[in-house]
Amino acid sequence: MTDRNPYAQQAPLAPGDRVWLVAPSGPAPKGTVEPAIAALEEWGLDVQVGENLRKVDARASYLAGSDDERRSDLVNAWCDPEASAVIALRGGYGAMRLLAVSYTHLTLPTS
Repeated sequence: MTDRNPYAQQAPLAPGDRVWLVAPSGPAPKGTVEPAIAALEEWGLDVQVGENLRKVDARASYLAGSDDERRSDLVNAWCDPEASAVIALRGGYGAMRLLAVSYTHLTLPTS
């Protein structure tokens, strides 16, 4: 039987690979970022952290910064040519708010 998973042939993350942690929705709960970074670094990964990962928006405390700040973190991580993965630490309503912009400049890696 053939595996129907389109990602089955892709290599998993390997030591030295760059991964980004971002918060496109809510801020990371206190005490969760450092253990996540430590676990990924134990696997030998090069961990990069979005600038607003720990930020709490002044007007809406359930968001990790303004829509523009969260969008910037996500786009910067996704467009990093050295990135092997982008990990969203939290999901939720805030991510949906980022869909109101054009993402035509985002492309999938060719290799």
